[in-house]
Amino acid sequence: MSVENLDLSSANESSENISSLSEQKNVQEHLSLEELWDQLNFTDQQKQDEQIRLENLMKQEKVNVINSVYQRRDALRKEIQEIKQNHIRVLTALGKSNEEKEKVNDHGNEGTLIQRLEDVKAFYDEIEPLFIVRVKLFQDMFNKITELYDTIGYGQNDRGEFVEFQTSDLTAQKENVFLQQIKELEEELKERKEYIEDLHTKIKNILEELGEEVSPAINDIIQSKQVTTTAHETILEYYEGLTSTKEYRAKKISELALEITHCWDLLRTPDAERKSFIDSHSKLSLDNIKSLEQEIERLHSLIEENLSEMLVDIKKEISEICTSMHYTQEQIDQQLVELGDEKETFYFLAKSLIELKKLHAATLHVIQMIQQREDIVKEYESIDQSKISPTQLDKIKRKYKCTLPRVEKKLLMMLIEYNEFYSRPFTWDGEIYADKLSSIKLSLSEIRQAKSRALKKLNKQK
Repeated sequence: MSVENLDLSSANESSENISSLSEQKNVQEHLSLEELWDQLNFTDQQKQDEQIRLENLMKQEKVNVINSVYQRRDALRKEIQEIKQNHIRVLTALGKSNEEKEKVNDHGNEGTLIQRLEDVKAFYDEIEPLFIVRVKLFQDMFNKITELYDTIGYGQNDRGEFVEFQTSDLTAQKENVFLQQIKELEEELKERKEYIEDLHTKIKNILEELGEEVSPAINDIIQSKQVTTTAHETILEYYEGLTSTKEYRAKKISELALEITHCWDLLRTPDAERKSFIDSHSKLSLDNIKSLEQEIERLHSLIEENLSEMLVDIKKEISEICTSMHYTQEQIDQQLVELGDEKETFYFLAKSLIELKKLHAATLHVIQMIQQREDIVKEYESIDQSKISPTQLDKIKRKYKCTLPRVEKKLLMMLIEYNEFYSRPFTWDGEIYADKLSSIKLSLSEIRQAKSRALKKLNKQK
């Protein structure tokens, strides 16, 4: 017979003893009840019914006692099993071996249920302190990770396995995962702080250039040292907005400055006066833009006061630039357009002059290269051997045979680039200059290189 069966037998014996004592007592009480029933004038049938009712009550009480013992037994069995299961879960969480887990089942198998319960509890108590220490360690690390996530502003959906604290894995490997996560988040937080501080510095510098104050909302974020994703995105958006404003104003001021410079050139404004004005208008503020616009109006008024004289000067300057680029007289006349009135003609020619200056600056290397080629050819073709020494003659010939091919090849690549960029050929004294270099052969790679340079310039303008 097992220990558990012995426990139940004892329970049954106890119940039977209780029942026997109760029956003896019932006999005694039965006598008194008979007297009471007689006094109550109970019939024999009534007495029999009452007797049956008492017997049923005693039987039910016996059943209740037995059930209570069974329940206690089952509760002890369940508690023993739960402690074992929890013990194995703890060992698993701590990364213990299967051999150590199997030892759990070696306990709580002998003695009474109470003895078995005490056995499994005692065995579990040996590992519990280590488990508590590890749980505390992991809880502290999890709290640190949560704090970093909150500080940076990560949502629950972005926290991966660190959304909820769990004790199912407390191994050294898992500890390293937690430590690595803390390290990465701390580095991210540091980078975020440094980036926001850098943005703050850039914002201050741009605002100083723009002559404006920082937005109160942005200032609150900066002063509170917020580094959340929302704060970061808000500051970045503000910075990008300021950058766009700066670029717009810089472009606007550049256009106004170009117009002012052109007016200064037309009016022969002294350098000292120009420098003084530029130094006092260095910021990209709205006030400066307004001041530049007012300066243009003032300069235009001065120009219009001397319009006839200024018109003569601007035509002369256009003619000189066109001549330096070897325009034909017909091409020059096409530039000197006469419009409805003197004022309209002047401002049209003023814009044309600006474009001609840009073109001249852009093609200066081409012009210089053409002049170099022309000089070499002219020098060679005008040789008078009777008037120069053999040394000079040899030098001229070597330049013509060695230097000229290199110059012409480089020049042809420049002309291809020009044609690609401006969508028209470069002319010199009314002729397409590339036609003079028809004998020069370029490789496909060199042609692509020239066209690529033109494409880069076009993209830069966009």
